[in-house]
Amino acid sequence: MVAKRAALVAAGLMAVACGTPAATPASGGRPWDAMGPAERLEYMQSTVMPRMQAVFEAFDEHRFGDVTCATCHRGRAAADGWAMPAPDLLLEPTTWNTGAAEPNAAPSTFDAFMAERVTPEMARLLGRSAGPGQRGFACFGCHTPER
Repeated sequence: MVAKRAALVAAGLMAVACGTPAATPASGGRPWDAMGPAERLEYMQSTVMPRMQAVFEAFDEHRFGDVTCATCHRGRAAADGWAMPAPDLLLEPTTWNTGAAEPNAAPSTFDAFMAERVTPEMARLLGRSAGPGQRGFACFGCHTPER
């Protein structure tokens, strides 16, 4: 199990470091929005998890050494049908994370990492553009705005 996980992380790190394109979805290349629940689950397990595990581990292997489905989907994910944004992954809306300020105005190293590595990679894996908008993927694709 540990060897398999290490191999997946290594492959993901290589892909992230080399900037290679995302793998074709396991469903035969169908867009995320056209996939059914079983196809999405398979794609998340076979493609998204290994790649995002590698992205997070490259940033901080101690903090993110055990990325699981619950890291992003949180505790009630299965019961809630894996819906995103996660209701308890709260983020306070600011001019920076809503797109009203320049992306290079990240208030912290972690925010810069999320903006420069996580968001673009998830956007690419989902076949979307990085940033807010109709076909975009940004902070509130995963996070629920605090009210």
